[in-house]
Amino acid sequence: RSDGGMMTPSLRILCLHDGNSNAGELSDQLEILGERLYEKHMIDLVYVNAPLLAPGCTNNELNPLHQNPKRIWWEEKKETDAQENEDPAHKKYLGLDASLLLLRQIWDSMPFWGVLAVGKGAA
Repeated sequence: RSDGGMMTPSLRILCLHDGNSNAGELSDQLEILGERLYEKHMIDLVYVNAPLLAPGCTNNELNPLHQNPKRIWWEEKKETDAQENEDPAHKKYLGLDASLLLLRQIWDSMPFWGVLAVGKGAA
């Protein structure tokens, strides 16, 4: 609390999960860290799901009642006319624009102090 009796606003860190994961799994993995950061420093960890469902999701995961289907930030595809090399210029990253748009909207919607990301969420 500040001297005026008002609550001090907490700091927020945006947390991005790896590919083929979801916000719920990352939240479970960082539960103790999140509790300690909030208790000692008033830092909230804010978890966000990638906008795309992972390829190969089971019918059970696609059911609206399933809370945490696996998600991806983008899907990497080789261009059909590309040569057999690993040049990034010959790959397409499907869905990357949707992920960047989602993250921009979230970032602009509330103040964040930083980003904690793992795997493809960090890329």
